[in-house]
Amino acid sequence: MYKLLFVFASAAALKRPQRALAVRGGEVDPIQVGKGIVAASGLYAAFDPKGNLEKYGCKNIGKSGETLMRAGALGQLVFAAALNMDSENGSTRRP
Repeated sequence: MYKLLFVFASAAALKRPQRALAVRGGEVDPIQVGKGIVAASGLYAAFDPKGNLEKYGCKNIGKSGETLMRAGALGQLVFAAALNMDSENGSTRRP
């Protein structure tokens, strides 16, 4: 029941105009927020891979598991950097 209510509330929120996201005269770009979340997740997993895996319910994490988590975190960081690349001239965007 709650899942259905959540779906309807999400659909209603998406139909609202973007001015609901205005913050002190500026607009919050959901794409930029998503890029930040990807980068933050990658940073957290890179610095604390064991803690990150424990949050997913993994137990008995060895060195190979930590190494694999760090590799995944590196992939997230590279992905976040690629999202920030400017496709026209190949450099990063500056806000």
